[in-house]
Amino acid sequence: MDIANLSAFLGAGLAMGLGAIGSGWGAGYVVTGSLNGMARQPSEQPGLFRSMLINQALASNPSIFALVISILLYNMGGADLDAPDSWAQAAAFLAAGLCVGIGTLGSGAGSGLVGSEAVESVGRCPSSQGRVTMMMLIAHAWAQTPCIFSLVISLVLLYVIGGFNQMVGQSNYIDIVNAGRLLGMGLCMGAGAVGPAIGIAFVGSRVCRATAEAPDALQKIRNTFFVGAAVSESTAIYALVISLLLKP
Repeated sequence: MDIANLSAFLGAGLAMGLGAIGSGWGAGYVVTGSLNGMARQPSEQPGLFRSMLINQALASNPSIFALVISILLYNMGGADLDAPDSWAQAAAFLAAGLCVGIGTLGSGAGSGLVGSEAVESVGRCPSSQGRVTMMMLIAHAWAQTPCIFSLVISLVLLYVIGGFNQMVGQSNYIDIVNAGRLLGMGLCMGAGAVGPAIGIAFVGSRVCRATAEAPDALQKIRNTFFVGAAVSESTAIYALVISLLLKP
């Protein structure tokens, strides 16, 4: 029974299916901010439209991570594996798909929050575009850090564990125990990336608004943003640590 090959195909579908949810919502939500901005400042339509496209592209980044893992899993599913009947190897492939799929949900949706508020803020105050864009890019990068952690763990599951078949030749009991550890590893980092990404995005979206409304307080706004985002991201780091500890 080629359970590992089956698991790789299932993981590929879950990775891309789940990975498309957050980014699809986020890219669409950016448009709402753009429309609100255009309604306030019709003369700024060309600049707001360009900003909308940039933010939509940034919101789509997490789904690209999911696409990469999905393609890798698909290729592994069609390959001749050394241990196609290994439950541990099957778990590693399934966990890789779940990890990146779930892990991109928060970052994709969060980037939509940031992009929508940034474009709308520029619509309220066109002269603030440069300052808002700077904070917007920082917020996007920070909100997508948790899904990068998920990508890293997925690659570890694929190549450090699944790719080198470390579970081959072990007893069935150890194989099942390792399968549980590997599934826990993927679920821990995948789920652990959702909340921090959304939390950072909430902070980042409000920073874009505050930057446009109170440019004289930019230094204080930026410092508060950095502290708040760092605390929000700490839980993603906890998930990363536990995920690595679960590695067989």
